[in-house]
Amino acid sequence: MCDRGLNKVTAVLMAGGKGERFWPLSRLRRPKQFLALQEGKGSLLADAARRVLPLVGWAGLFVVTGREYGALVREELPELPPEHLILEPQGRNTAPCLGLAALHLEQLFPDRETVMLALPADHAILDEEGFRAALRAAAEVAARGPHLVTLGLRPTRPETGYGYIRLGPQAGSAGGYAVHRVAEFIEKPDLDTAERLLEEGQNLWNSGIFAWRVSALRSAIARYLPELHAALERVRQAGALSGAEAEAVLAEEYGRLEPISIDYGVLEPAGRRQRSALSGGKVKKAAEGGAEELLVLPADFGWDDVGSWPALARFLPLDPEGNAVRGKHVGLETRGCVIYSAGGKLVATLGISDLVVVETEDALLVCPRSRAQEIRALLKRIQEQGEGHHL
Repeated sequence: MCDRGLNKVTAVLMAGGKGERFWPLSRLRRPKQFLALQEGKGSLLADAARRVLPLVGWAGLFVVTGREYGALVREELPELPPEHLILEPQGRNTAPCLGLAALHLEQLFPDRETVMLALPADHAILDEEGFRAALRAAAEVAARGPHLVTLGLRPTRPETGYGYIRLGPQAGSAGGYAVHRVAEFIEKPDLDTAERLLEEGQNLWNSGIFAWRVSALRSAIARYLPELHAALERVRQAGALSGAEAEAVLAEEYGRLEPISIDYGVLEPAGRRQRSALSGGKVKKAAEGGAEELLVLPADFGWDDVGSWPALARFLPLDPEGNAVRGKHVGLETRGCVIYSAGGKLVATLGISDLVVVETEDALLVCPRSRAQEIRALLKRIQEQGEGHHL
């Protein structure tokens, strides 16, 4: 799949997150993507690379991460070509991350139209063959024109931690998958709204997995994020993306950038533009004229973004009381908990339910499962209390 006609298919793994909601296991010095959360498996990053290697090989695999995590990526992926490791001076969310990756691919493959598969490095996938089949189809759609393609997952529960995509009319098919225009992006909903979205049956979870031509992404960034586009152009004009001078320019430009996700910065405004075109029946004409078309490929391959501790209950074995446990644990009248013992101590529980309990060598977390999304606020308090060395 690496080459098809004039297209080269690549995969870019985004591995720069801090994994704060997985504290105290995830730390600034070794965030979540570099951890093995399931016994007998590799780190989330290593698993993500292994899943896409059959599609692109090492020659088509790229990783974007913070400069401070470069050594960790090399440790996890020693076979990754050195020039395929893209280091950001500082984290600025996914729009700058993917814009910088697009710049690298443009310079490495100047004579080819390159398709980029963009994937977070910290997801869990149960059906890996189904996952690769959906990626193949998404790459095929992206290769056809200036499309911005996202994978949408069929929801199985009223989830408040994910964004949603409302399906528009079908625009074609690829690899046995229907391809739809995006009618609307919906931000993370409250529970009542999530239940309604599930009942409607025309809404998908936004997976954060994308496919597009590099040229289409660069064009969309120029349209919707002109300041980011201008910064990337200044980096490009500084010469090859290596060497002291280029690194200094990159650091200077990143220091001025506002953090923004590709969803908020590009996909949502592209969605609003497409809704307007859909209402006027002008989408096909706009796409043929070179404007991007926002498409979604509905899929189902057992996906989880592993965003917080309660997610472990969806893919770790459960004991008879519904507890997801890794490590040493003895419980009595303990139900529906997530218990993770990483420091080697025995965790003993009595008469508790629906809690997260995480033990490491130097920290212990106890919180209700329903409030695990708030751990970032707790970390801020830890910093304020002078205990930042635990972060």
